[in-house]
Amino acid sequence: MSARYEIPAATRAVQTRASDPAASAWVSANAGAGKTTVLVRRVIRLLLAGNPPARILCLTFTKSAAAHMANEVLKVLGQWVRLDDDKLDQALKSIDPLPPSPARRAAARRLFAAALETPGGLKVQTIHAFCDRVLHQFPFEARVPAGFEVLDEIRETDLLTRARNSVLIEAAAEPAGALGRALAHADAVATDQSLEEALKEAVGARGEILRLIGKGDDAVAAALGLRPDETLAAIEDDILSKGRFPPSEWPSIAASLLALGGNAARCGKALAEAAAFADPVAAIDDYLPVFFTGEGKPREDGGFGNEKVRDAEPRLFAHLFAERDRLVPLRDKHLAARARARTAALLVLAAAMIRRYEQVKRARGELDYADLIHKTATMFDDVAASWVLYKLDGGIDHVLIDEAQDTSPEQWEVIGKLTEEFFAGRGAREDRRRTVFAVGDEKQSIFGFQGAEPKRFDEMRREFRKRVEAAGSLFYPERLDLSFRSAPGVLSAIDLIFSRSEAFQGLSSAEEIGTAHTAIRSRAPALVEIWPTVKPEEDADDGLAWDAPLDAQSARSAPVLLAQRIAKAVKFWLGGGIAVGDARRPPRPGDVIVLVRQRGPLFEAILQALKRAGVPVAGADRLKLTEHIAVMDLLALGDALTLEADDLALACVLKSPLFGLSEDDLFDLAHGRKGALAAALAEKSQNHSRFAAAAEKLKSWREEARMLRPFDFFSRVLGRDRGREQILARLGAEAADALDEFLARALAYEATETPSLTGFTAF
Repeated sequence: MSARYEIPAATRAVQTRASDPAASAWVSANAGAGKTTVLVRRVIRLLLAGNPPARILCLTFTKSAAAHMANEVLKVLGQWVRLDDDKLDQALKSIDPLPPSPARRAAARRLFAAALETPGGLKVQTIHAFCDRVLHQFPFEARVPAGFEVLDEIRETDLLTRARNSVLIEAAAEPAGALGRALAHADAVATDQSLEEALKEAVGARGEILRLIGKGDDAVAAALGLRPDETLAAIEDDILSKGRFPPSEWPSIAASLLALGGNAARCGKALAEAAAFADPVAAIDDYLPVFFTGEGKPREDGGFGNEKVRDAEPRLFAHLFAERDRLVPLRDKHLAARARARTAALLVLAAAMIRRYEQVKRARGELDYADLIHKTATMFDDVAASWVLYKLDGGIDHVLIDEAQDTSPEQWEVIGKLTEEFFAGRGAREDRRRTVFAVGDEKQSIFGFQGAEPKRFDEMRREFRKRVEAAGSLFYPERLDLSFRSAPGVLSAIDLIFSRSEAFQGLSSAEEIGTAHTAIRSRAPALVEIWPTVKPEEDADDGLAWDAPLDAQSARSAPVLLAQRIAKAVKFWLGGGIAVGDARRPPRPGDVIVLVRQRGPLFEAILQALKRAGVPVAGADRLKLTEHIAVMDLLALGDALTLEADDLALACVLKSPLFGLSEDDLFDLAHGRKGALAAALAEKSQNHSRFAAAAEKLKSWREEARMLRPFDFFSRVLGRDRGREQILARLGAEAADALDEFLARALAYEATETPSLTGFTAF
């Protein structure tokens, strides 16, 4: 931060209280309000107060954040060693309000060496790393394999895939069994992709899933607002057998409605479609639309016909209205009962998949990241292992939690147990002060997919405040609203958006108010633009070939047009079109970040447009590797080399940039052949130089694939044999990210599995 800006006294006071080593503090901080600064300052003041580095535990949520925090602390301590007395006094005064003295200067200069010499260094780590260390220290008490390994994301995905495939194969083999019936029901209501995602999510939340299974089907029914006896069959029976229109009368009633025309005829058509089913139960989805709109709302009287038509058939319409009113609660129950049946099927499949997944992990002596938290929380809650907490409690006096809004309930259990004795019994009466510090902001929660509940930030604030004050210690609930990062114009726009109650409702569980931001960089330039919606042109798809992929984008599609506009704007900015920073300098590429709601057509189009505009771009932050065409070509090469009879794989790779054959070449090669495509290629190579070059390359690669590890083989394909150059020439520079990640995946595979090309292509 520039020295031109003076930090307001109120902000300095909050920073001083929040970093007070003698008090616990809970800080709610806006984005850019100096959370890291306060954390670093608190750690340093704890060290200055005489607390050994080994007794301070800082927990955060990413390895990069942990490394950044530790580096910032060591950077300050390292500078102190080199400062003369006057400059050191100034540095100490900026951090700690206590007056400098020779003793404090001497202590400050010793802190850098003390931090470096502490076994393991400063305890700044992710909560997963902390749990990993605890479980390795106490494997017997935690009931985990001694010397276990932690699964990385790649291996976890592989094990989950194996477990899922095993369960689905067993279910398909025994269709009359519980698994078979559950799979049949799931297949009827879900796509393969949605079922796969649901099972993966269920394994990720296996603790909650197993607890739900333990409560039985009645718990699911209660959660959906159903009584145990309100099954899908019972509700469908109520719909069909207790109404004004028995299924046997549907054809005649449908005919009467069709004859009336208008809205009545539309209702009659729906009823006629229901009457066409031999089984009335199967017709329910056509019967209910007679009485409900497409949005699921009960039809208004006019929805059955105009007033003249209704007056002509008063008895018929009176029955229609009565049946509609009877079906309103039954329709909701029918939807709930279907959800209950789907949930029951999912739970059966999920329970089997969880068992297989756990069996494989136990056999390999491995844990995943969710296990680290769950096993630690379970051990801490076990009375028989209470001495573990006693051992840990003896070595930790201060716990600091960064990004506390992203802490899940189970992670809070670990932290709560770890600090339980800080403010109770002997722990509260000991001479040494013990504190808890947390900083976060519910508005910035991004780890909901890992079970984070932002509302727990405020709940835990109240809980810890009660504990601390009951022990007679100081507790400071603080707020940091001053932004050191953003410009006033941007912050004013945010506050304007969230000034309406419908915008800020649910933004924070602590208080239902809009956002409040202030900026210290009062003279920083800012521009907030709202662009009009980009709409596709009417003939946007006319430029696509008839055989183009379904997800292909034409040059006039909305995502491509918006991406081109973004690239044009960024190019203009980088050329001096706007100024950034306090010095009003032209922006650099690293100053620009493009955020999208999801990784889809627009995401890919933006990357391509920026690279075509010559704007340096870091590339995708996450790749679906096996869905990238360059990786699909390499995997097809692997399949073609390991199985000569795989004609489809060979055809794909021959058309890829690695071989460069055209559609006509492939037709000439494949049409009329009497054997495998590889044999046809060998035969054609006798008379055609183009096919001869492809056959020779294929033969050479097949021989090398038998001898080399996957990484070595694909490195030669992409490097020595110019495969990377050929792929980038056809697909563009954006394919480089996928190729680099593909090779990294090959290395990761070789580190854990017996290297083979067949195994890697299936990994």
